[in-house]
Amino acid sequence: MPQVTPRMVAEATARRADRPTRRWMIAAGGPRNYAAAQPKGPAVPPAPSPALGDALTTPGKDRSDRSPWNWLLIVPIILPLLPFLFNADGPRLFGFPRFYWLQLAFIVVGVTCTTIVYQMTKRKR
Repeated sequence: MPQVTPRMVAEATARRADRPTRRWMIAAGGPRNYAAAQPKGPAVPPAPSPALGDALTTPGKDRSDRSPWNWLLIVPIILPLLPFLFNADGPRLFGFPRFYWLQLAFIVVGVTCTTIVYQMTKRKR
């Protein structure tokens, strides 16, 4: 068996890149129609939606996401980062050390804060 050199690998890769893929051939209806189905020229991206562009660039519009209730969402982010909360073994709850039941309590705090913020900031219909 001959030894594989980097040059052989590069040549094989180049040959593979020149071949049409099976997906293209199937989409084109077979190998004969492959040349006709290849895209001609560069693809043109679609024009941006005017409504989206206006919302992003028009200054002075009232934004509905600026509510003081959103500050409550910082509590479940900061609370688990406080190391003094974990720095003890007791009290134990149903035999579990503080670290484990405190993690479950943080989940409850996060869900509660998120629910409160959602209820207080949702739009009236």
